[in-house]
Amino acid sequence: MDKSDMPTDRQIKYAQDLGVRNPQGIRRSELSELIDEALFRKYPPSDRNLKAASDFGIEVPKYITKRALFDLIWNTLENEKRDEDLASWYAYRICRSFVKGAVDHPEANSVISAKIKEIGKALAADPRILTSIKRHSGQDVIWFGQWTSPNGALLEGASKRTKAYKTASALIEKHLELFDPNIRHPDAGFNSKDFQGGGCFSVMFVLLLLVTFLVFMFVV
Repeated sequence: MDKSDMPTDRQIKYAQDLGVRNPQGIRRSELSELIDEALFRKYPPSDRNLKAASDFGIEVPKYITKRALFDLIWNTLENEKRDEDLASWYAYRICRSFVKGAVDHPEANSVISAKIKEIGKALAADPRILTSIKRHSGQDVIWFGQWTSPNGALLEGASKRTKAYKTASALIEKHLELFDPNIRHPDAGFNSKDFQGGGCFSVMFVLLLLVTFLVFMFVV
């Protein structure tokens, strides 16, 4: 075997750590494929995200991890200058963070949903927003803000403080009525918690007026 075809010691060690057997005489490319398969079994992408890649017309390798898939989608859309698709993917990932991994909003259940594409088009139309979006990497949009992993580790995802995030979340609220209660939207001028609290106050005020009216009717 040519020396360039031989796996490196580091590659062999990594494969062993993943539980990959290292048959005698295996080539570097063959061991790489076995490593990819092991990683795929350990960190598989969801069917939802595989469908997103398919909807964008992106060819996905047989074995790919979740993180690698997110990088593939992002890099493909950015390199091909598919700005509206990139912004749609960004908006869709924010929608997913709003529902916290639960069932998708019926009008935002894929990257080609009409509402998602409409939001993506609006985001991509503003050069400042698009620049803000493009500062991210593929893996950034797996989650937003701080996230606690199942093993208790505190992870940091894409920032919620950017103009892109705040504008996208405001558009998502407007078109889909999905909320991030921790964000004060720049073009709405209120926090959704404040809005909800204001609604409760209005109901209480109406009830108070009704009680006052009834007391007045019966007493007077």
